[in-house]
Amino acid sequence: MAELGIVLDFEHSTIQLDHISLPMRDIFKLQEKSNKIDKAWAVNNSIMRDEPDSTKELTQRAHKILDAKYEKADLPDIVENQCQHLDAHQRKLLSNLLLEFEDLFNGTLGIWDTEPVHLELKEGAKPYHGRPYTVPKAHKETLMKEIQRMCDIGILAWQPESE
Repeated sequence: MAELGIVLDFEHSTIQLDHISLPMRDIFKLQEKSNKIDKAWAVNNSIMRDEPDSTKELTQRAHKILDAKYEKADLPDIVENQCQHLDAHQRKLLSNLLLEFEDLFNGTLGIWDTEPVHLELKEGAKPYHGRPYTVPKAHKETLMKEIQRMCDIGILAWQPESE
């Protein structure tokens, strides 16, 4: 935890994340439901407003990975500039292979062309409905952009209510 800049100070009941100090919760009050959500949001917002130095680089890396750019790949350029570990003959073979399947790298999702699938359910089976996974606040903007992009190209349709 020291590598991440996290210090648990039990004497003063605080958690230090780089230069941010958060109070520890009373273990006997963890089961109380009053204001639990408000307290969680307050802590989350205090962290995200002033992110610890130890996690900034990782957050920026995640944003870079998740902010997908859907454009046609320049395959010869990629092979030439990102495959320096291959010798000239291997790069030529890779380039030929990628160009043979160039339509897979055109920046679109393509079309799934298969027969519809039918699933048989057991008699009397009840569907399971669990809580959805939460999206970290750091990824919310990226997720919303991706959802909007998928709505714009017709993959998703807006559904205002859920079962």
